[in-house]
Amino acid sequence: MKKMKVESFVVNGFTARTTNQQEMDVEKARIPGLWRQFLEVVEVDPSSALKGYGVYSNYQSDWQGAYDITVGTDGDFTARERVSITIPAGTFLCFETTGSMPHAVLELWEQVWKFFQEEGAPQRTYQCDFEEYRSLDSAAIYISIEGGSHE
Repeated sequence: MKKMKVESFVVNGFTARTTNQQEMDVEKARIPGLWRQFLEVVEVDPSSALKGYGVYSNYQSDWQGAYDITVGTDGDFTARERVSITIPAGTFLCFETTGSMPHAVLELWEQVWKFFQEEGAPQRTYQCDFEEYRSLDSAAIYISIEGGSHE
């Protein structure tokens, strides 16, 4: 995990409102359907400079409340339901993983949640967090934090 400054950028994709509890129920989960919808429209090319993103925003409260999830790319594409969301510039903690997706990212989220429950962990802003898919087997989770000095 490393602390870093992220410059603002735009992700184009598809959005739904959900909760972590809802995502644990296969019948109610919205995120897998968003990824299917996105992958039907955008061809994934591992050699491309474009990245895939899962953007978490518009938090109701914290990780236990409702939030918007946007699945998309930093490139442009045409689709009727496409939305654009701006990742705001800020200070983020970056957690990285490699392995079989989405299993590796799900395991990484569990580590992230545990980390932020530890005493002395930085304060999350719950403004905007995101997953960055760098290749078919490499990803990172960026968590927006207050600009403190915790490393």
